[in-house]
Amino acid sequence: MTMERADTTSPESDAGRSSREWVDVAFIRAPHGIKGEVRVELLTDFPERYTRGWTVRLSPGRGGGDGRMARVRLRAIRGGEGIMQIEGVLSRDQAESLRSWRVQIPVDQVHPLPEGQYYPFQLVGMRVTTVGGRELGELVEVLRLPANDVYVIRGQSGGELLLPALRSVVREVELASRRMLVELPPGLLEEG
Repeated sequence: MTMERADTTSPESDAGRSSREWVDVAFIRAPHGIKGEVRVELLTDFPERYTRGWTVRLSPGRGGGDGRMARVRLRAIRGGEGIMQIEGVLSRDQAESLRSWRVQIPVDQVHPLPEGQYYPFQLVGMRVTTVGGRELGELVEVLRLPANDVYVIRGQSGGELLLPALRSVVREVELASRRMLVELPPGLLEEG
């Protein structure tokens, strides 16, 4: 499973990019130093793409108003964090004003994946059904855990099922029809 998170909002005012979905590739944690750099949490498995500079959308988050386009360069990467320079941000105060903002790219610019691999944003919202035809609900979240990803499936009654994202469990993913076919491990659900 590869990571890059989607923001399904598509503000009309973002530099001519209307009706687009955006994918989070970083989250701005805090200023770094006094020259306007920021410390970011990386939400992508491909951070090296941003070391030479990339035009992105900076978004204040849900309900926070309009985003803005800017050129960024990831200067340092250490584990799941990095130091980022943002075009036009030259002071610590300017960097502080971006705390908790998201760094996003259009969904059509995500790094292509090999066949059979999917980004979490492609899976969230899918209807999940067993091979026997039982409707389990909607995939609402992908948890990234050390052993394997886990899909959170919310049923119509509001209850949740945690489903391991294993080849032996996930039998078919149909992106076009937004449907996932699964074979439940023995004992995962009570019969009845």
